[in-house]
Amino acid sequence: MTAAPVLHELFGNPVFSIARFSAATGHSYPTASKGIEFWQRAGFVLEAIGQRRHRLFVAQRLMDLMMGRSPVGAP
Repeated sequence: MTAAPVLHELFGNPVFSIARFSAATGHSYPTASKGIEFWQRAGFVLEAIGQRRHRLFVAQRLMDLMMGRSPVGAP
């Protein structure tokens, strides 16, 4: 599973594409996509632009924490 490598990469690049993640980690595009989908379902990663191709994702909760804000959706 690629969920752990995705999380590791998010700390260095909280805004990313599947292609960039795939190139950075050496995982295939489909494998990288599955890891990103895991964090999307968990609510940690959001799709930023809503396109079918060349999608960008953002780890909004991580960015909020780094900026000293309460994460979106936090109790």
